[in-house]
Amino acid sequence: MTVINLVPHEVLVARDARRRLRSWSVRLGVILLVLLAGYAGLDRLVSGRSSEYRQLTGECSEIREDLRAAEALIQERDRLLARRATIVAIQHSAKTSALLAALGDALTPESYLTFLAVERCAPKPGGDEEAADCRGRLHLRGRAPGHREVGRVIRQLESTGAFGEVTLGTITDPVGTAGGGVEFELFCSLGRPGR
Repeated sequence: MTVINLVPHEVLVARDARRRLRSWSVRLGVILLVLLAGYAGLDRLVSGRSSEYRQLTGECSEIREDLRAAEALIQERDRLLARRATIVAIQHSAKTSALLAALGDALTPESYLTFLAVERCAPKPGGDEEAADCRGRLHLRGRAPGHREVGRVIRQLESTGAFGEVTLGTITDPVGTAGGGVEFELFCSLGRPGR
């Protein structure tokens, strides 16, 4: 049996074009849906990474602040250790009041001071062994009725035990002063040698 198709060729071509158009529309629709799903997945992934990045950035800034605070605490600790070393050095040295009392006992009744300076050694971080190398000094100037009283003051300063080495700096007879007398300058090292 022979089949004759009476549908005009233009109609067949148009049907075939519509079928192909529908096929490509479906394909393009599926591709568009796949692309939209991929974009949504990437967007969700990027937003998740972005929030994770913001969270890590926040944690990093908190760690930086903690490090700054720790650095400040370390500096404060070092400053306090230096102060503690100073306090320990002062506690182990002769008290200034004891030095002044020994100085007062060494002066003769007729002599007096016009200048007094006590120089202490700064504490060193190495401990007592290094601090033992340094001894403070006492520098004083005063007036006495004569050379004999100045000699007595020097001997009494040496005999107190509070001063290591007593050195006469200068002794002068000022001209034109009422009542006479001499002006003297002494330097004393604090503590006995070997202490």
